Amino acid sequence: MMHMIDTLLAKIMKLCKWCLILLGASMSILTFVNAIARRFGVSTFIWADEVNRFFFIYMTYLGLILSAYTGKQSVIDFLLERMKWSSRRVVTILGNLICIAFLAILTYGGIEMIPFAGMTKSSILQIPLGFIYACIPIGAGLTVLVYIIQTVKLCMGQTLDEIYPKVLKEDEG
Repeated sequence: MMHMIDTLLAKIMKLCKWCLILLGASMSILTFVNAIARRFGVSTFIWADEVNRFFFIYMTYLGLILSAYTGKQSVIDFLLERMKWSSRRVVTILGNLICIAFLAILTYGGIEMIPFAGMTKSSILQIPLGFIYACIPIGAGLTVLVYIIQTVKLCMGQTLDEIYPKVLKEDEG
């Protein structure tokens, strides 16, 4: 069962990684084209700043998911490396539980906010902001799932090296 969950989670992380790459590349190209157009006095895309802002919001939450999955979020390695394994495991479990609680509240708040934001449209593109704010419960919810799986594995006795993949190593091959 855990193997199936790990496989599914790895596929979700691969999708998040590719979405981050595509969003980042799109933002770079759009910003570059707009800057060049502005430099030569050509009319720029008035919607570019709004699109970049929305892409950046989604990139933030996709990055949150990936950083939790790889164990690169807010970890103080300096202290953890000097602890015994049992202490390190307890501190990591407590940290995960705190993150789960915070992100669960964020997920709930994001779900509550979507209906209200959905009524409002963005100023230039006229996109319902509910689509934009949907990244909050999606990103926070998936991150909660990652932390729950990692916490269960830690409670089952797995080490941190077994839990955290080496920066999405399955994509490097």
